This record gives sequence, C-alpha cells and structure tokens, in this order.
Amino acid sequence: GTAAAARALLTDTRWLPRRLQPEPVYEGALRADPRRADEVLDLLGDADTAAVLSMQLGLTPLGKALAERLDAPLLIDVADDDESYLHAAGLVGAATAVRRIAAECLPSASVVTTPSAEDASAIGLRHGLGEQVRVIPNAVALPAPDGVAAPGLGRVLFVGTLTYPPHRCSAD
Repeated sequence: GTAAAARALLTDTRWLPRRLQPEPVYEGALRADPRRADEVLDLLGDADTAAVLSMQLGLTPLGKALAERLDAPLLIDVADDDESYLHAAGLVGAATAVRRIAAECLPSASVVTTPSAEDASAIGLRHGLGEQVRVIPNAVALPAPDGVAAPGLGRVLFVGTLTYPPHRCSAD
C-alpha cells in the first residue's frame, strides 16, 4: 500500500538521505518567481549565454523565463520521476504541482535529462517529449578538465540550489 511505497522511497542515497516532504522543492518555485527573470538578468549583466541549465523542476519556471529572455536553449535536469514518487507516497497535491510545472516547462526544453531509462520513459511518455529526453546516470566518469575553456562558447546560466552536495561539487 501507500505506507510500503513511502518506506521504499525513504532510502539513503550517496549524497543525502532520500526524504519526501508534503511539498518538496516545489514550494521553492514560489520564491523563484519567473516574473523575477528581469531582476536576475539585471544582476548578471548581458554576457553571452550559451544555455540556461535548470537543475530542479521546482525552479524551472524561472529557468524557462530566463532562457526565453536570453534567447538561449533551456536544458532541464529532472533528478527523478518525482510525480510518480509523490503519487506512490500518497502526496497527491505535490504530485499535481509537479505535473503542472512539468507540463508548462518540459516541452519547451531543448534537452531534458533523467538519471535512468525508466524515468526517461515515464516522463517522456507523460509529456510527449520524444528525443529531447536523455539519460545521464547520476555517476558519470569524466576526464579531468584541461583548465582551458573553448573560446566563444558563452556562459551557462545555472538555475538551482547550492544546498545539494552534487551541485556544490560541480560549482567548485
């Protein structure tokens, strides 16, 4: 039943204990109001932006607004199939919020990444995404950077939080 599904979802991960809250990151979407995109861009200046990378679905409405204003591709990383997880845990209100944000934002993304083929299939079918959904496992071995950025690529604008350890590691 629902209790068993919730227990199955509350498992430790490499980075932090998996925990579900009645309204997880989606409350954060209220603080990341897409109507504040102009304010964010005023703070950042007008440097060439190659892409906007949104790392949490709850913050993606702001990422989408930034990408539209910058005329840059929107890349969205959906960490998991949160809608299915939340439904399985009986958190219908949160699952509905996830579906609303996903329906509004995912179709406009150039690329949507998920950590598993199962999540990619579910999210892709639910939102009619097709080829724009890609699987990037949570642990990917990359060669060490040579410290030299390719010229003229512009910046990638990160829309996410740095309270999540993998995001902090990536920013360092």
